[in-house]
Amino acid sequence: MEQLHRNQYKTIFPIVSNIKTTPAFVYSAITGILPGKVWVDRVERPASVLVALDNGLYFAAGEEPDPEFASYLSEKNKETSQRFTLFSPSSAWNDWLLASVDGAFQAIQRLAFQYPQHGFWKQGESVGAMASGEFVLKRIDEAVIAHSREFSAEYYRNYWGSIAQFIQHGLGYAVMQQDKIVCECTSIFGNPEQAEMDIVTSEEYRGQGWGLVCAQAFIEETLRRKAVPRWDCHADNTASKKMAYRLGFADPVAYTVYVRK
Repeated sequence: MEQLHRNQYKTIFPIVSNIKTTPAFVYSAITGILPGKVWVDRVERPASVLVALDNGLYFAAGEEPDPEFASYLSEKNKETSQRFTLFSPSSAWNDWLLASVDGAFQAIQRLAFQYPQHGFWKQGESVGAMASGEFVLKRIDEAVIAHSREFSAEYYRNYWGSIAQFIQHGLGYAVMQQDKIVCECTSIFGNPEQAEMDIVTSEEYRGQGWGLVCAQAFIEETLRRKAVPRWDCHADNTASKKMAYRLGFADPVAYTVYVRK
């Protein structure tokens, strides 16, 4: 198990880019947007990789699990002062993790949806048509964040390191009714390759289509940046899966996330 220098991070692209469920935060770490570390089984032509963000997110992948990864993950799992969330891309890694780390994890099944190459929304389709009158569609900025309960300053510090980092590299949209947030769709992670969506609608406005307004704006801007929108959700989240299909996402691929028990 060898730690890579930052200028070596892109050597793991052949491994992570061939996995459909590779989380967006992995590419954020590789490109230096998010602080983290990368380990491999060997520097020359690595077969397995472990990506660790400073905020407690981990991703392990490769053809053959490295036994040294187990002891490292086990130690990190014992550090209860910080969150521990490990993304696993395959049944082989799932079996290895369950057998190697003393059953210390709770497994959560998730789905990674794929976005069609040519997109879903028609060229030039207006997102402003639904957000008219007293409702206004806005880009998420410091002012919007100051009014948000779900995607607060703490949210962006947790997933982006700072609000400034999100403003520089992320994107998001909100439907506002004066100073009240109706719906928000933001990038929980973002990089030049992908933008992973996180969306919430205030309870009293649900079922009115505002989620589609925000999500459509997010997707259009992501595609304009020549990146790929990402939609991941828990496998048992029926509402989220329904929204994904309505937005044009398809072909969900299952993966497992392990969290500390």
